[in-house]
Amino acid sequence: MRPAKRASKARPFISACLIVRNEEHNIERCLRSLQGTVDEIVLLDTGSTDRTVEIAESLGARVFHFRWCDDFSAARNESLRHARGDWIIWIDGDDELVLSEPDALRRLCLARPHPEWGYWVNVRSPYGATGDQEVVVRHWRIFPNHKDVWFRGRIHEEPWPPVRIEPPDIGEQDTVRVDHWGYVPRGDLMQRKSERNARLLELSLREDPSNPLHYYNLGRQRLREGRPADALPLLEQALELWAAQGQPNWSFAHSLFSFAAQAALDIGAFERVLDIEAKAPDDLVSAELLCSAGIACWRLDRREQAIARLNRAHQDPGVIKAHLHDVSRSTWHPLLMLSGLYDQTGQIEKGYACATRAAEFNPDHPEILLAAGYLAAKLNRYEESLAWLSRLFEGERDDGFKAQGRYVLLSLANVRGDPALALRALSGDVAGMSEEQRLLRRAETHARLGDIQAQYEDLHSGVEKLPGSSALRLALADFLIQYGYESEALNVLGAGLDEPDPPAELYQRLGTLLAKQGRLDDAANALRIYGELAGAA
Repeated sequence: MRPAKRASKARPFISACLIVRNEEHNIERCLRSLQGTVDEIVLLDTGSTDRTVEIAESLGARVFHFRWCDDFSAARNESLRHARGDWIIWIDGDDELVLSEPDALRRLCLARPHPEWGYWVNVRSPYGATGDQEVVVRHWRIFPNHKDVWFRGRIHEEPWPPVRIEPPDIGEQDTVRVDHWGYVPRGDLMQRKSERNARLLELSLREDPSNPLHYYNLGRQRLREGRPADALPLLEQALELWAAQGQPNWSFAHSLFSFAAQAALDIGAFERVLDIEAKAPDDLVSAELLCSAGIACWRLDRREQAIARLNRAHQDPGVIKAHLHDVSRSTWHPLLMLSGLYDQTGQIEKGYACATRAAEFNPDHPEILLAAGYLAAKLNRYEESLAWLSRLFEGERDDGFKAQGRYVLLSLANVRGDPALALRALSGDVAGMSEEQRLLRRAETHARLGDIQAQYEDLHSGVEKLPGSSALRLALADFLIQYGYESEALNVLGAGLDEPDPPAELYQRLGTLLAKQGRLDDAANALRIYGELAGAA
């Protein structure tokens, strides 16, 4: 039972219902986003051991306690029982309510006529190591109280009406959204959530093995865990059961196909990706599915087919499915893939245009900046290339792309005959170049610029860092001999004899230097060893 409904007023009474546990890092942000927007905050705590309850009470929430029973719906429904409002909005402790204008939520509830079953709410979920990517999911978050709406599902619970309704029976709106911060990594939080979710999903599947939703959710969980080979059979089973049950009009039905295709792509089953794509009804073809199919075609060397799919992914608004959409798959991701495809097919100008367009959607993504810098260089737009690569090097993210960017910059320096630019490229790891090669090249470049001190410092530090490098040791010795420091050069060469397998050239150089110093017996011995090693070689 729920509390008696308050007498109808011109100003509807709105209840925000939360279930939480150990959310002290998020709860203040969440509750402050609700203050002044709702009339009461019903917070059901399921066993917090941190300051969650203390913070919630200090911010005016009505706090209730519930013994956790491995069932999110049971907790959600208990929170509904305490709600006194005319309307309910359900929220998580790591959510933040965002309004496009003041009183946006109340205006929805005041609308006459209002949709009988309430409103969809876009939930934006940043994810990834830096939270720079996002998925948008449309949830039924706002509904009238006392309509006998209750939650179902042990996990990934959803509100459920007492009669059959279709997605269009719930109203569309764009003035209220939720930002969900639960997928941004923090310590071992994601690992603990993953373990809990997998356990509850496996339990749900054992309890109801004919429900396609359980296979779908467990398959998605396996994908998140980086286990696509385990995810694919679960997602394909979900597709089979969904089809056998008459293809129910789920708001997220398109994602049955897109997640199955993603799992097949991740294990390299490219033809299987295209088989899954072929089974998708036209109205369930999504940007996510097109991206996976496009990459599969690319891997199968069907480049024109790949280009067609990836172009549709970012150009056709009909493939953006509002109820579950990874924003990257209709914006920068297909554009980035197209930049590489157009490069491979000799359409450099088109590739560069795609890379620059991708940067408009994700301006700090290192792979996009690398692609733009590389393609600008191929078009001989050197200043533009330098600008893109500078943004890459200045950014916080790397993921190995900065080393590739330095390779492009070094190539650019070679074309322009610019040693100062080469030094900038050689300031860190360079793709395709060993640390020994990089340090030797830096020393050579300093020599070209006439900076003898910097040349020496690079060679000296290189020998200390890589004492087994005979190339660096010989280069340092030659430098010292050139500038009259023969005794120091002798010490450098002699120390090389303590390293494993000194090369013949080191003995040759040592013998020559010893002879110049009049140490003929030692020179003869060094040159004898040189002859033996050279002969063996």
